[in-house]
Amino acid sequence: MLIPSSTQSPVWVTSHSDIDAELDGVHVTEEERQQLHSDLATQQARWDAASETTGFDAADGNGEQAWRKSEELASALFALRAQNILGVIIKLSLILWTGEAEVSPDEHPWRQIRSAYDDLRSLAGVGDLTA
Repeated sequence: MLIPSSTQSPVWVTSHSDIDAELDGVHVTEEERQQLHSDLATQQARWDAASETTGFDAADGNGEQAWRKSEELASALFALRAQNILGVIIKLSLILWTGEAEVSPDEHPWRQIRSAYDDLRSLAGVGDLTA
């Protein structure tokens, strides 16, 4: 929701505390302040209803749960010592799979890690585990 701001440009807010923080030092009447809070509450109710109708909250919760489980399993994997080159390749594939998904694969150090990963795969005669 857009509200007036001390910067002369409207500011996007998503919480009641955002409204209060942005209106600090801005000349608005108490009635205008209350109306902004009321408008936000109305908008949040619409968002909540749409989220419930579409199942977004449930899907988002499942995604968060899956991410936590993935992090837990990755931590367990990295706590283990690799027993051979394939174990190192598996660890590097996990690093590449998660890291390259978050940033550009061309940024440092991803190209260099990918190069070492490809060298190890070639030496071990295994395919790409990140595909």
